[in-house]
Amino acid sequence: MEFEAVADSVMALPTGGNSQVGDLSSFIHCDLKDEDQTPWNSGYFFQFGCRYNTMNRLLIAGANLQSDLKPTIRITPEKTHHIVVENEVGDLRFFVDGDAVLTGTAKKGLIGKGYNHVGIYFSTTAKVITRRKGTGTFKPLPSAI
Repeated sequence: MEFEAVADSVMALPTGGNSQVGDLSSFIHCDLKDEDQTPWNSGYFFQFGCRYNTMNRLLIAGANLQSDLKPTIRITPEKTHHIVVENEVGDLRFFVDGDAVLTGTAKKGLIGKGYNHVGIYFSTTAKVITRRKGTGTFKPLPSAI
């Protein structure tokens, strides 16, 4: 089966005496050729710690697929978090530090011409430690990325 995965190791760095953090988010399959297209309205957007670390969610082209409004997995300031997002033919998986955060299935896929951007979105000061992108024809294990 075809899949695409992105693995990031990132650390939130609160600044100016403010310990509040939010949004260490990854995106894949985004079409960003026009100015009005963003990761959250044109692709798969996996939000970790959004709304000041009060929720996690998965958006598809701006529409909410899954939300966790009372997450047990949250951003810990100054801790390196290992974030893995996967798309396996529309089956979407989102892991943080080896634990499943959200999963869902896209009714209509976004893979196609122009949907070739991947990246990270922060709303807090952060440090990217590592970044890996993979594609292939096998199902990756979360611990292998």
